[in-house]
Amino acid sequence: MLVFSLAIVVLILAWSNLRHLPHPGKRATLLALRGGLILALLAVFLQPTWVTEHPTTPDHVVVVLIDGSRSMGHGRRRARAEHIARKFGPNARLFSVGDQLTPLADPTELRAAGGASDLVGGVEAALDRVGVSRVGAVVLISDGLDPQLAGGLSDEARERLVTAGIAIHTIALTDERPVTDLAIAAVRASPFAFVRNTLPVEVDISGRSDKPLTVVALLDGTPVASQRLLPDDRTVRTARMQLQPKSTGAHVLSVAVTALPDEATRANNRVHRPLEVIRDRTRILHLAGHPSWDTRFLRSHLRADPTIDLISFYIMVGRGGGVFVRSEDTTLIPFPTKQLFGEAMADFDLVIFSDFDFAPFGIERFMPRLRKWVAGGGSFLVVGGPEALVSGGYDDSSVAQWLPVKLRQSTDGGWRPGEFTPRLTAIGRAHPITRSYPGFGNWSDLTLEGHNTGLNPRADAAVLIQGPEESPVLTVGHQGRGRTAVFATDSLWTWAFPEREAAPSPRRYHRMLRQLRGWLIRDPDFVSLRLQAETRARIPGDRCKLTATLIGADQRPAAGVQVTLMAGRLPRSQPPVKVATATTDAAGRALFSWIAGRGGPWQLQVSAQHAGTRHTAEVVMAIAEGPTEDLMVQAAPERLRTLAETTGGQHWRNRPEQLPVPTVVTAAPMVTERVALWSRAWVALIILLVLSAEWMLRRSWGLT
Repeated sequence: MLVFSLAIVVLILAWSNLRHLPHPGKRATLLALRGGLILALLAVFLQPTWVTEHPTTPDHVVVVLIDGSRSMGHGRRRARAEHIARKFGPNARLFSVGDQLTPLADPTELRAAGGASDLVGGVEAALDRVGVSRVGAVVLISDGLDPQLAGGLSDEARERLVTAGIAIHTIALTDERPVTDLAIAAVRASPFAFVRNTLPVEVDISGRSDKPLTVVALLDGTPVASQRLLPDDRTVRTARMQLQPKSTGAHVLSVAVTALPDEATRANNRVHRPLEVIRDRTRILHLAGHPSWDTRFLRSHLRADPTIDLISFYIMVGRGGGVFVRSEDTTLIPFPTKQLFGEAMADFDLVIFSDFDFAPFGIERFMPRLRKWVAGGGSFLVVGGPEALVSGGYDDSSVAQWLPVKLRQSTDGGWRPGEFTPRLTAIGRAHPITRSYPGFGNWSDLTLEGHNTGLNPRADAAVLIQGPEESPVLTVGHQGRGRTAVFATDSLWTWAFPEREAAPSPRRYHRMLRQLRGWLIRDPDFVSLRLQAETRARIPGDRCKLTATLIGADQRPAAGVQVTLMAGRLPRSQPPVKVATATTDAAGRALFSWIAGRGGPWQLQVSAQHAGTRHTAEVVMAIAEGPTEDLMVQAAPERLRTLAETTGGQHWRNRPEQLPVPTVVTAAPMVTERVALWSRAWVALIILLVLSAEWMLRRSWGLT
């Protein structure tokens, strides 16, 4: 303030000194020169500095990431993203982020982008490409449909972004009106189920509909349950169903909902989940033609196993009793033919006919249903005797068409009594049913009493035990997915007693039945060929690696065997397609590769012919209808908000014209430039010129 006061005093004194000049122009000129001199001196004394600020462009840039994933194709999201991106001007660095980062020279190039979203990965890739030190701000334009953000940021991703120290501003592209779409939001069902037990399934359906909806549960592509949902105002509705798996093993549980005519996508109307069905108890139906020692011992063997539920029926009066007896009077209770061979048929794992002439009981008309049940994965065992097979009239029934043996008339009526020594065939010595084990003893120590005749093995069957004249005694085969066996004698029970002191213990009887039963119902311990998926396919186009392992009857790897891989979509409307063949190595393994087809349940099956027996194994795959992002339609802005809040950025969910884009641009670091005006050479030059001019004018006007 003192300096300005002195300057004013000097100006007043200068004016007083010049007021006697008669010429006003000369007086004003000298006074102006004196004022300029004072201003120049004040500039030197006050040391003024010129300060300017401007954004760090181009040294520091704004990185704009535009979501280029497939979900951006819904509605006008992509066009709106292009419109917003233009607001950031030519100095912004544009990138498209999908499953990879792609530089963009212009927002319109976004139309060529695609893939699934990896927003966090895209941000990190952009920071690496531009350089963290050069990035002033990051702007992410997206609909938020990144499956990796569904559960929030992971701890690792959060730490990486916070460490980078760059604010991420997010712009959520919400739709002006909700996209028409029904989707299966959640499926609540246990991944495990017990065969023939009820499995509850709950399905959440998101989206509104003014029409009734039908939700269907399918097992391996076949509908097994459904529920109808009436229209209401809720955005999420729940369907509750129950299903009852009928067979063990790996299955695919699918859930589908009715598609609307104008849906944005139908890929999310169907969901597939793997379901493992296990056996809690083995259910066996045992029908005996008459009381006998063989029937008694077999029934005692089955009842002694706590894992077996046994239903057993006896015919109390045999044929040839000397009196006429109606078939309904041969049991203690009326024979429940309709109940056993009707809907209850599906509740059994194994059906056994023990020397049973079924013709008088009206069972013949149910044989097609029994055959269908076996072909679907059931097991059927015929134990021979005088009233079974040819001697029981089986050759005149439809069952003769799918037993592992062909039936023909013989001179002895189909049954030959007499003791004989059973002999293992070459196949029998290697088969898991009849292979020897420590403590079993020698086959030469064993005898049987009586056997059925008129039997010839089918071409695809395997004879394991032979009797006199190479007649088949134990023959096994396949019927569709099921297994069948014929034990053409009713004297196996004699193996429960030692015939001499050196003979093995009665355990051989029970061991033989356990092995026969285990093979029939496909217990894992009796599977020679296994198929495992080393890497599972989950979406169409995924590559799946599989390993088939073949073990011989001696429990050693079977090398040099050709294995064929087939693939088919369930349910089977067309035959499976051959994928590849491979030969087992020294470890008994054959390697395969399969590329998943369209979404749905798929069955992969391998087959091999070894030691005269055809072995099969299969796995099922639950292939999604498409990548996860293809199943999502409605925008998810809350995921972007979390990303912005984590990094200290701002989040907008608005129309493009209302977004404060300049705020984002100027949020980049500013550079300040300072210019010291008083230290410039032209300041001294002005002072010198003013002094010189005033001196010269004063001299010329005679004032000095």
